[in-house]
Amino acid sequence: MRTADLPVRLDMHQALAWVRYRDALFALSADADALQAETTFGSRPLLAGRDQLKAALLVGDLRAWGAMPGTDWITIPAPEWLELDIAPRDPARQSPYLAIQLKRDDLLRVFPDQGCPRSRPSKQGSGSMEPADLPHLEAMAELIRTAKAVSPNGAAQIVARDAPGRGTLESKATRLAKRFRAWERNGRRLSAPKFSDQL
Repeated sequence: MRTADLPVRLDMHQALAWVRYRDALFALSADADALQAETTFGSRPLLAGRDQLKAALLVGDLRAWGAMPGTDWITIPAPEWLELDIAPRDPARQSPYLAIQLKRDDLLRVFPDQGCPRSRPSKQGSGSMEPADLPHLEAMAELIRTAKAVSPNGAAQIVARDAPGRGTLESKATRLAKRFRAWERNGRRLSAPKFSDQL
């Protein structure tokens, strides 16, 4: 199935399914149960997760539309994603919105089709995880700005769960905290002074 066959607008479960697996057929029919089953029993390589999708929404790289009682679809302000859940099983956790959607083309721009993903991450050295880490760095900056974390280490612990790589949660958090400091020193640009990823 081609990405062009995805609906023009995707609900949040479909969007999360795409971000995680880049599988158009799976995303098309994804719901809370399908996502849980794939997480528990599936074998698809995990390419990204909730934190990366939330980071893209928080920094404005992606926009989402919400439907509220008695209103048309409205753009959800980016700061609201500090409180809203991504594709919750309980719809009350996305209140006041009855439904939330993303545009397919916007989603594909930020999370493009990667073809046939490799089951093993690249081990090409210090820069191999930089692009995939960027949404996490942006999410960490927002957590610190809003006082939901007091340091890069604390923010990294929050976002490390969905970070790419095969390392432990602790090693991912260490990598993100180190990369965040280099990113800040470099004016929030990637490819700052090189350092080894602990994968």
